[in-house]
Amino acid sequence: MSLSPTSTAVCNKLVRDYTSIVTPVREAKAQIKQWARDFENKLYDTAFTPIGDLLNAINDFQQQTGALFPEDDVSAIDDILFFTRNCSYFSDALGGAGPSGKDNPASLATGMAAGAVDGINQAIAQATEAVPEFFFGGIAANIDNLVNGIGIPKDLANASNVGELLKQADKLIECIASFCGVEYTSILTFYTTETQDLFSELNLDSDPASPRYGQFDYEAIYARVGLNSSAIDNVNLAMSTVSDTFTQMNTSVGSTVSAIQNYAKAGGLF
Repeated sequence: MSLSPTSTAVCNKLVRDYTSIVTPVREAKAQIKQWARDFENKLYDTAFTPIGDLLNAINDFQQQTGALFPEDDVSAIDDILFFTRNCSYFSDALGGAGPSGKDNPASLATGMAAGAVDGINQAIAQATEAVPEFFFGGIAANIDNLVNGIGIPKDLANASNVGELLKQADKLIECIASFCGVEYTSILTFYTTETQDLFSELNLDSDPASPRYGQFDYEAIYARVGLNSSAIDNVNLAMSTVSDTFTQMNTSVGSTVSAIQNYAKAGGLF
């Protein structure tokens, strides 16, 4: 049974949408594959740290990075207001005073994330000199940001949420297969093959029934390397420490921005 003109138009839109969805994945592929290779290759020659030393390094890292975030109290607002009201750079160099200008306290608070990210990355590099597990934490933060759009703020990195895009491509392919007819068979075959190849090349879980569908499969790398359980625990602990630090930074900055916005609504800023 042939498609109606409207159905054909919808199917042609799906074809066009596929390119829009998958293009960022294609562009990110080389970088993700490089990070994955670096991650895996480093596992082969790493002498893992005794757990006590790793925990001490994590404590040092947390103390160092904790000083990078705004305080979760009114003092953060006071400090930000001091700079926006007394530092001419924010009005003269960045263009305009008041709520619409770059010296808007909420805008400044949001911008603090950039400095925090630099500080976190410096702390990761320093920690890696003491314990190699932090190397994996740093790379995993980059992978997870690009694959799942988590951790590093999206406006400070090339977060394209590759995993979610491939999941969308899966749904689009299902629609074409179910409703677009035999005239789309060759396109459907190409799309299906490319999407599955991308899942595989990028080391992402491709099983829609899996709770980690669309996420980077670290366990597959551990299995290929033959990593023992204690080494896996070390790597995962360093990875979660770095990930939690970026989450803490996002939460802290977000809370400060919200507090400033609420204060402004109450007439306390301008």
